[in-house]
Amino acid sequence: PAEMSAFLDAHADWAFTAGLRRSWLVALGKSGRWDDLLTYAGGTTDEEIQCYVVQAAIQRKPATEVLPQAQALWAVGKSAPDACDPVFAWLRKAGGITHDLAWLRINRAMQAGHPGLTVYLAHFVAPHDKAWLERWQQQDQQNYVRLDRARQWPNQPQAGDITAFGLQRLARKDADLAWRYYHSLKGKIQWTEQQRAAILREIAQWSAVANMPETLERMQAVPVSGRTDGLLEWWARAGLAAANWAEVSQAIAAMSDVARNSDRWRYWDSVARLKLGEQDRAMAALDTLSADATYFGFLAADLLNRPYAICAQDPGITPQELTAFHDQPLMRRVEALQAAGLTSWARREWNLNVKQMPAVERRLAAALATEQNRPDLAILALTASEDRSLYEWRFPLNFSA
Repeated sequence: PAEMSAFLDAHADWAFTAGLRRSWLVALGKSGRWDDLLTYAGGTTDEEIQCYVVQAAIQRKPATEVLPQAQALWAVGKSAPDACDPVFAWLRKAGGITHDLAWLRINRAMQAGHPGLTVYLAHFVAPHDKAWLERWQQQDQQNYVRLDRARQWPNQPQAGDITAFGLQRLARKDADLAWRYYHSLKGKIQWTEQQRAAILREIAQWSAVANMPETLERMQAVPVSGRTDGLLEWWARAGLAAANWAEVSQAIAAMSDVARNSDRWRYWDSVARLKLGEQDRAMAALDTLSADATYFGFLAADLLNRPYAICAQDPGITPQELTAFHDQPLMRRVEALQAAGLTSWARREWNLNVKQMPAVERRLAAALATEQNRPDLAILALTASEDRSLYEWRFPLNFSA
């Protein structure tokens, strides 16, 4: 095992390594080599391997240490790998599947879109929770269009879970009905602040998607804590559709720095400010944006009646730099795999490593791919790069097979 681990570590940047490491750890688990598994599988996020790791922990560690790990594996919103079966059998025998844990998994199964799993989970809920589960299953089968019945339910946390989830699902198909049910239930059902924000966010967002006239009112109803960038972008679109420039400006101002400073919202914020009479600030922002060779940069140039900023960039790569990059082990490896006819593996090596390169090396990778008549690889190398003006590489006109 030590030799295998050393080999994988030495070839960590090879495309095959992740798959080989997984197969090896699964083989250790299937053969019951618990000590080796605990030594070499630390930090894994693979669910099947995690199941084997907890199996190993059951054999080697105190139950009090293993119990939370086993509970975390069980309380997921989908069916688990077969490798988890021994863990779950141990967990059940140890009394680790509590009624609260069962309800948590029911919640997660519904959230994940696996209502069928709740039929199995009914075996683990408390007797007084079975009625709640049946209510939830019935509402799910009816697509939550009869949530008005929840007014007759006892005011318990389960009622909040079911109605919060149901209203969010209903909003996707009928935001108006979800809005009416929300108001009819809000004095009866005690939601947490997080649940209430999620309900109102979904209703507002799907109202915007459907271009409903009540959208802006519903946006304003969402608590500030529940206003995500996704919601705020739909808020801004709703303002644009209604030509309500104050709403557009307000929504954009509330976005995170990353969203607000994107080309799209810099442009529309400038347009909104023009409409609101903030000429100086708007013109300054449009002037900066019009210098970018992007879609919204071109729109800004149109608004200012200026030519587009389309200036081809010189890569600035010397032959010496390209030769040094070509001589790197990665590039030699890709060439060797290609020469051996292992084209798919060559491409995997390229994709895996290019994604991790800094911008300067991605440009060198694009240059090498262009020199080798591989425009597809050059385009991939520049996809995540800021080198948007390397037009000859990004949009090749000539290709010879």
